[in-house]
Amino acid sequence: MAEIVLEAALGVACESLLKAIRQAERGVCMFDSDLTELDITVEHLKPKVDEIDRLRKKIGDSSNNEMCEFLRGAEQLVKTCSEVAWWNFLKKCKYSKKLKQLNASLRRLIEIDLQFDLAIGIVEISVQMEELRRLVLLEFQERKSNASSRGIFGRSRTAKILRRNRFAV
Repeated sequence: MAEIVLEAALGVACESLLKAIRQAERGVCMFDSDLTELDITVEHLKPKVDEIDRLRKKIGDSSNNEMCEFLRGAEQLVKTCSEVAWWNFLKKCKYSKKLKQLNASLRRLIEIDLQFDLAIGIVEISVQMEELRRLVLLEFQERKSNASSRGIFGRSRTAKILRRNRFAV
């Protein structure tokens, strides 16, 4: 049961962050530009997160915990921002800066981290393919050497043919 929750957690975390941003946009006008930028970033990130989720479900991998925790923290920050009173300018400046940092972190995640994850994945697949190629080559060579020692017909058939030929000559 916990594995199912972990597998779906990344997509759910992204979706709940998007909902929190849109709720905060409707309720608070102090962070409009910051929340709009964040909304655009998360909207851009969501299809990629859904694709990652779908592919990881296919292979049975649920190693999304770090990214999921990041998205949950982002959702909590957005909810906290939506509770800031309109007259509290100090908190507005503080949380506006945090929202900008969050947006920058998400963009970095999209632009850099996911690309490095992709490169690492490609290298891992290449290594696995090379290992598989070596195993297939070894198996082929082993079968070829076994076939040449047995002949085309196999050992028992070859032995019968040799016995007949000895007596015939």
